[in-house]
Amino acid sequence: MCTVSLSHTTFKWYTVRKVGISKNTTTMLNNHIYNLLLQATQEHKSLWRIKSDYREDAKDCAECSAFWEKLEKDKEQHIAELEAMIKKHL
Repeated sequence: MCTVSLSHTTFKWYTVRKVGISKNTTTMLNNHIYNLLLQATQEHKSLWRIKSDYREDAKDCAECSAFWEKLEKDKEQHIAELEAMIKKHL
């Protein structure tokens, strides 16, 4: 796993290790595992936009600021759930 920090957000990328497979062999993930990884990527991107842009843009509107704060917490929970599922499969 590779971890990269951008300001106050940490993104994690997962790599699949090849065990007992020759160097010339390509391994593919099951489609549902690929879907989990893809969704985790989308959730991270969305969370980053909320933290870096949307909350700042909505700072003068209490209702919208509260919405983005709630959505940020939801995204963090989704990411935690996806990471737990991905770890079980990899």
